This record gives sequence, C-alpha cells and structure tokens, in this order.
Amino acid sequence: VPVSGANVKADEIEETKLQLDIVYPVTSIAGVPSGWKKAAVSLTAAGSDSRSGMVDSDDYPNDAPPATFLQIDGSSANEPDGSITRSVSGDGKHTITHWARDLAGNTAAKKTAQVKIDRTAPLAYLEQPDPQDPEQIRATVTDPTSGLASAKLQVKEDSGAWKDLPSKLASGRVTAAMDSTRMSDGVIYRFRIVATDVAGNRAEITTYANGGETVQVGPFRDGSRLRGLTLNGKSAASRLPYGERAEVGGKLVDEDGIPVGGASVAVVEDYDAGSKFGAVRRTVRTNSRGVFSLTLPKGPGRKVSASFGGDGTLLGSRSPESLSLRMGGRIKLAVSRKRVEAGKRAVFKGRVGRRGAKIPKAGKLVEVQVQVDGRWKAVRKATRTNRRGRYSLRYRFGQFYTEPTRFRFRARMLKEAGFPYRAARSKTKQVTITP
Repeated sequence: VPVSGANVKADEIEETKLQLDIVYPVTSIAGVPSGWKKAAVSLTAAGSDSRSGMVDSDDYPNDAPPATFLQIDGSSANEPDGSITRSVSGDGKHTITHWARDLAGNTAAKKTAQVKIDRTAPLAYLEQPDPQDPEQIRATVTDPTSGLASAKLQVKEDSGAWKDLPSKLASGRVTAAMDSTRMSDGVIYRFRIVATDVAGNRAEITTYANGGETVQVGPFRDGSRLRGLTLNGKSAASRLPYGERAEVGGKLVDEDGIPVGGASVAVVEDYDAGSKFGAVRRTVRTNSRGVFSLTLPKGPGRKVSASFGGDGTLLGSRSPESLSLRMGGRIKLAVSRKRVEAGKRAVFKGRVGRRGAKIPKAGKLVEVQVQVDGRWKAVRKATRTNRRGRYSLRYRFGQFYTEPTRFRFRARMLKEAGFPYRAARSKTKQVTITP
C-alpha cells in the first residue's frame, strides 16, 4: 500500500503482473545438403522460444518484434514470427548464418552452415592428334567448382555405338591409346570425352578446341615393309665353311617406298636342331637410307629373318621369308705313324668341329677312309666320337706287303639328323706300309 510523505495511505490498491524471460530462443535450419548439389537449394530457418515466444504482441508497441534471421554470404533477411525461407542458386560454396530474436528481445547466438552448389558441367575438349604419336588420344578436362569425379574417352566406328577406351586421368588430362593393328583400312573413327563432376553434372564433348569434329580414318599409323633381306649379299639360302661369319642385310621403307632411317630392326636367328641355342634375337638400326646390316656370330646352321616392331608413326612388318644359313662341318685327322711295318698297327684319331652344337648322346658318327684305285672306301665300319667330339680308330695292316706301299687316308663326318653342321671331310694323310 503506497503511503505519501504526510503519512497518508492511498485509497486504491492495484496489482501488476511482472513477466520475466531470460532464456534465449533456439534456431534450426532445414534443406542444407550434405555435399555438392547441381540445382538450387531451398533453405528454411525456424526459431522457437519456450518463454516469451516468437509471436508479436500489441502489448509492447515500442519493442522490436520477434523475428527469425537468415543470412546468405553476408546478405541478411528476416521474417517476423518463427520462420524464414530463401533459396540459394549460384555456383560455389555459400556461407549460411541463422539466428532469432524472441518477444522479450533475447537474441540467439548465430549458427552457420555451408551450401555447395555446382550447376555447370565440366569443361572439356579433345586435343588434335600428334603426328608423331597418332594412336594416342588426349583430352583436356577441368571443373573449377566441385571438381572432377570421373573422365573417360570413348570411340565409335562410323555409325556404331560408343565404346569406352581404357583411360587415364592425371592433372586435368585424359589419355587413351588406340591400336592400328586392330583397325580395318578406311574405317572412320570418332571420339568423345565424357566427364562428370562431383555434383553430378555430365559433359559429353566430341569436338576439338577449335570446334572441329574428332574424325580420323584408320589405321592411324602408316604401313612399313622390310625388303631385300640378304645373307652375304644373296637373297637366297647361303652356305658357308665352318667357322665363318655371315652378314645379314636389308632395307626398311614405309608404304610409299620412302626409306625409314634410325629405326630398330630385330634380326632373329632360329638355330637348327642339335644346336645349343634356340631362337636368338639381335637388334640393329637402319641408316639414313633405311639400310641395315649385321654380322652374325660363328656357329651352327640356322634360319634368319628380320622384323620391325613399328614405332609411333609406322606399323610393324616382317621380312617375307626367312633365309637358310647352312654351315659346313669340320673334322680333323691325325695318324700315329707315317711309316708302318706290315702286320703292325696305326692309330687314326681326331676331332669334329662342334662350336655351338650338342654332340649326340651316342657320339657323332665319323668314318676313316682309304683311297684304293682312285676310290674312297671305309677302313672299317663307322665309329663315333666321345661327348667332346674326339674319336680314335686302331687298325692293323696285313703282312702280305712285299714292297713299300703308300696309301692316302681321310676322315669323314657323316651327315646325321639332329646335328647342325653339314657333312665334312678332313685333309688327307699319307701312310707308307713297309715289308
């Protein structure tokens, strides 16, 4: 009850209700995507308050009304009462801030979120073919906003369906390789780059940077020919004495007959049966006139061919046929005595040439011969060498000689399947038989 300074009490007594709100409102936001979106995003911020509330009242005309605030990249908007809806559509990362003020004037702490939008497809174009590497297909691709998720190159023949090419993506460049050896002559090939960004936008590009269509006619590499393969200057089988070297040569040209210089040519020696070697491959480079030459090692007989594996601009080729190199054999003969008494023995021994050859398990077949009346006859039946190619034959001369008699002897290495040298004979040896 109010009392005046004169100690007089008031005649009327009234009550006033005091309302107190010291609790901050709470805001939430709906529509924020978890990752990149390729379309506009609608956001709704909502404010709530359990005390004074978010609904305006005429009881407080001079106070700021309750409101919910939504700020996009620094640009704010608000709506009275409990919620506000706005859309975000521009490419990029957007900072979203939201807060609320209740009826009592309490303002909530600001909350933030991020919205990422990319509505633009990746940028891509195919690169012009490199004349020095025409089978390589290349494309440049980029996506400055959400970034690339995938990119691949595709090909189709004429009006056929698009087919994926095994592609590699690195540093904004996509590469794939075609194989001219699998192409039909004159077939038209078209290419395109298919790229997808993280937001899901897809680009399908079939043009070069200048807008031209990606049309190429197969095969992309030109043909080549190996011609004029020779052995010791002859384009036919060649025979050489034991231990000599052969020289193989030829010429590499393109499909127009123009010499191809600086190319790597493989010379393959396919050794005959019985050799210690199988197929041996050696390489040689052509000179400025497309000519190549290679000296072959000593050794057994073999077939010789040449091939060009191709390079970035040319298809590979092979020599039309292989050439045979037939190597002569070698056998040596020694006699223990130049003069032998009748009824005594002499020993004939020697060895066969076996460079690069495997002596048969039973030994190499050889024969010692004597010349009688101008004809060569076997002294005895043929004998065999040991595994090192050495042989020995003991022979006892008859006792019927009444005067010194001279004979000429030689050894023959007989022709035998599975031995990589031709038949051979030794130099003759003279033996005198004395009574």
